[in-house]
Amino acid sequence: AIRKEARKQIDGHGMGRHSHDEIISLGTDDLRALSEFLGEKEAMMGDTPSTVDASVFGHLHTILDCTMETPLKAAARNFPNLVAYTERMGAFFYAE
Repeated sequence: AIRKEARKQIDGHGMGRHSHDEIISLGTDDLRALSEFLGEKEAMMGDTPSTVDASVFGHLHTILDCTMETPLKAAARNFPNLVAYTERMGAFFYAE
């Protein structure tokens, strides 16, 4: 029953309707879009981190700092500006 309910929720969110390769492709496309939007800026909306950066950082940190090697983590490493951004935002949001 639990498995059936979980499958229903996954299908309802849409990700359960895609193959594993399609999910990685969609995630890579999203990373590419973030990378292009960020460009050479310090933060997503300019020079000063904002709540947008807190949200983006949380997602990127989860992908890049995961202890497991995943296809999405490998894809994220192909965007040096996102890797540097994640490190920069981590230092900003978790400064001592």
